[in-house]
Amino acid sequence: MPGLIVLKFSQNNMDEPHLELNNQPIIPQAPIQMPEPIPPKHFGPKFIIALIIVLVVAGGAFGAIWWWGDRNSQVAVPSATPDPTEGWRTYTNIQYGFEFKYPTDWVAKTNFSGSLFSRSVVTILSPQALKDSAISSYQKNRVDFYVYNSINDLNNLYRLHATDLTGFLIENNNDVASFNRSTLNNLPAYDVNLGGEGTYFAIFLEDGGKIYEIFFNTITSRAEISTLENQILSTFKFIDQIDTSIWKTFSSKYFTLSFKIPSGFAIRDEQNIVSIALNEVESGEGFEGIFLQIVRYTDLDKAQTIAVYRSNHRDIKESSIMIDGQLYTRMDGINIGDGLLESEIFFDKSSVYIRQLFDKTFDYFVLGNQILSTFKFTK
Repeated sequence: MPGLIVLKFSQNNMDEPHLELNNQPIIPQAPIQMPEPIPPKHFGPKFIIALIIVLVVAGGAFGAIWWWGDRNSQVAVPSATPDPTEGWRTYTNIQYGFEFKYPTDWVAKTNFSGSLFSRSVVTILSPQALKDSAISSYQKNRVDFYVYNSINDLNNLYRLHATDLTGFLIENNNDVASFNRSTLNNLPAYDVNLGGEGTYFAIFLEDGGKIYEIFFNTITSRAEISTLENQILSTFKFIDQIDTSIWKTFSSKYFTLSFKIPSGFAIRDEQNIVSIALNEVESGEGFEGIFLQIVRYTDLDKAQTIAVYRSNHRDIKESSIMIDGQLYTRMDGINIGDGLLESEIFFDKSSVYIRQLFDKTFDYFVLGNQILSTFKFTK
């Protein structure tokens, strides 16, 4: 009788059975045949050479793709476009609040005879226009800038009763051949064809209640403006203005000069220097916070004073500024000694400079420019 196999479960763990043999003989089983081990493969020289060739070719292809892509990316980078107006003169009119740049070989003339009815605030003329001016008042490459303080100025000039610029252009059908809305440097504007003795072109803009006219007397549309003139127009912009009507007027005892200044500032009027400061020091005779001075040429003349400015400043920008109807040379630069920005305007017998102070209570250049806009030279 074959041996019995009994399954028993321990009390400690009912899930784990164990075998108990009843001391019966176990019938031997046939031995299990194990598979013979597979001998390792050995790659021959031909396979290794072929693998090396494939890797070399793949690496070369990848390198060529990378080099070509890098080369193309370098070629695709555009170069910076040079500014065609770099180095030009800057005309600034702080009285009427606008400025623009013009080529160094052009000439700016104030109170110039422009249209038949009025004189321009400023006219810029090319070298050829300067030659032609002796023959005719109509020159190419000449641009006139007119400013009207209000619509009433235009009404008085043309005997109209318009209430705004659009109304003026509609009512003035004797002189305005056509007009359409446009822009100039993102500023709202009108392109206007003016009639009369001939047909001319002008751009009209408004800012702060004033009306600005940019006049061309030998063309009839914006499409005829030359590349150089368009570059000039691209620099036109309005600058900040402050209401100076409530400022007090100061007249110098020693200079043929008067100007307006807001209350709260100290003025010292001396024989060769007029100083404007934040306040006068209570003790002693010093001044605290001088940011504008008018200095008479005494030891140095005008040319020598300009030379001194050039030697004492860096990053100098030269421009033209109109004060009381006359154009003067202006220089803006960084003082080499203390690193502060300074501007100096050179008159015939004196100069005026504006200086940025360490104290940031005011923007001294905005304030100084507004004081300059009120300068009047008396006889």
